[in-house]
Amino acid sequence: MKNKLVKLTTILYFGVIWGILEASLGYVLHFVPALISGTIMFPIASVILYRSYKALNSKVALLGVGFIAAVIKSVNFFMPSISIWKTINPMISIVVESLFVLAVISLLDKNNHVAKVVALPIASIGWRGVFLGTLAIQSLLTGFSAPQITSFGSMANFALYYGVISGFIATALFYLNLLWDKQIKFQFKKQPILALPLLALAIVLTIVL
Repeated sequence: MKNKLVKLTTILYFGVIWGILEASLGYVLHFVPALISGTIMFPIASVILYRSYKALNSKVALLGVGFIAAVIKSVNFFMPSISIWKTINPMISIVVESLFVLAVISLLDKNNHVAKVVALPIASIGWRGVFLGTLAIQSLLTGFSAPQITSFGSMANFALYYGVISGFIATALFYLNLLWDKQIKFQFKKQPILALPLLALAIVLTIVL
């Protein structure tokens, strides 16, 4: 029972960290072009997901982390001044990013550096492709076409050009994370204690920002 509680609170901890970064750094990045914002947030999310995988030794836990981050974002539903799609679309991207990082997470643990290098670019392009599909469905249902799907060029730009750039930034952060762990042998064990206070902070930041 205690082990399950520790696992759940650790999932909560990493999900809340992601949620806090979406609410704070993500908010700041909204003042730059949307494509740049997404390009930066995926690498950060991928490192959070990898660290949660190593902490819990569970691929399924990655979905829990993404779900928590998406739930935190859903707080914006209670803010009528914000377009519903500005809440739904980030939630969708968070969940899809989690799914694609989960799909390639085994490659990041291989001794083959080629596998490590290509894993996150594949995930980056993959989640963007699926996200374009959700935008197309929204367009059919609502008549509104997001900038990413206004032309074949804009779709290719979003999925491939920015997908590759974001993926390799994620790979660079992944290797920096490995270097950090190698140079500083420090294991943080306070996730369960901090999970709930950080959750409260994430909700406040989501509302305020």
